[in-house]
Amino acid sequence: FASGNLHSEWELAPYRTLTGQLDVSAQRSDLTQPRDDLRVNRASLEYANGADATPYRVSAGDFYALYSPRILRRNLKGAMLDLQPGDGQSLQVLAGLNSSAWDQGGYAERYTGASWLQKTRRFGDLSFNYLFSEDGDHAQEQRTASLGWYHGFGGKSHHLDWEAELLHQSNVEEDGKGVFLESNARLF
Repeated sequence: FASGNLHSEWELAPYRTLTGQLDVSAQRSDLTQPRDDLRVNRASLEYANGADATPYRVSAGDFYALYSPRILRRNLKGAMLDLQPGDGQSLQVLAGLNSSAWDQGGYAERYTGASWLQKTRRFGDLSFNYLFSEDGDHAQEQRTASLGWYHGFGGKSHHLDWEAELLHQSNVEEDGKGVFLESNARLF
């Protein structure tokens, strides 16, 4: 068994970077898979341009997708575009596979989604998320939309966080709605 990891980061200009990662392993095992195996475990390339009029980031390969803990929170293999068109605003679109190995992507769950986030000082953070997913054999598909809100209050000695999310989920056979509310306090 042998493995190798190559990580590189280039600053192309102020606020413009290119980052890449390649992780491979080689193994020979008669017990698990009776073949010589060279496997790409993780591969990614990301370009970020913070100097543009609309800052953006493009990721391809392995990336972590997070819309909310109830909608999407997982590693995917695919592509993501993150635009920041205005002050405190973010727009993300993505497409990816939930697969642990690059050579098994044809049997993986598929995800396509979009997310919009607006940060405000007065009203807190607002988000709208939409996700389409289907399982590996295309037998089940699901659509999920959510509207979220987060706001924190307080100072250094005490703090109160509020979070709420309204969800709507549908597939071929049924629809469902949900509400999530959470409050956390730090008093000392």
